[in-house]
Amino acid sequence: MNRLLPRHSRHRLCPGTLTIMAPPDPMLAQIAALFDGFDVEKNRGGYTLVDRRNRKPIARLRRFVGTNRFELFYWSAVRDAWRTFGNFGRMRLPLEDAHQIVQRDPMFQIHRSRWSRLMSGYRRIFG
Repeated sequence: MNRLLPRHSRHRLCPGTLTIMAPPDPMLAQIAALFDGFDVEKNRGGYTLVDRRNRKPIARLRRFVGTNRFELFYWSAVRDAWRTFGNFGRMRLPLEDAHQIVQRDPMFQIHRSRWSRLMSGYRRIFG
């Protein structure tokens, strides 16, 4: 008698199965230490800086292969995509320079300033 046997997916884990964890990323730790006011998430070949208060992405860093330099991106609401920072195309920035730009440039302050105005208005109305 022919009958179909249940197929087991290679991706489905049985209860109690341990998965192998990814090795720690020293660059992620270095970025998180430098950008201490942000949560840092590693995804899709780069590092996203997320505002801790409103969970909005503020900036993105992508490392140039074989160097300790990064390309800095900002979120464009017009294009609904990450755009490279700078007027002259891709800039190869040391991590410290990227940190100074994110801290000082008004482009990276937009989300944070809107959030603080919103919360101050909320506190004024609702106490």
